[in-house]
Amino acid sequence: MQYKKQFSKAELKELLGWFEAQAEHLPHSLRLDKATYIEDLPKTVKLYFDVVRLHGDNPTYSGQIFHLFKIKEKLTAGQ
Repeated sequence: MQYKKQFSKAELKELLGWFEAQAEHLPHSLRLDKATYIEDLPKTVKLYFDVVRLHGDNPTYSGQIFHLFKIKEKLTAGQ
């Protein structure tokens, strides 16, 4: 997915639903890219959920929300 300044409610709903379904199967850590290593992935996803729920319609938080899309993309790449 390409970065966007704002994501639709449908995109966010689908994203949150996917993570909720995968919550028990998330790895503890994840190397998202060369520069980004997430030590505690479940905790990070939980914190990003709060951002989506509270600020999903605010473009200021699109970077954090985009991280969730990138995490999903990385986790599904091997499937």
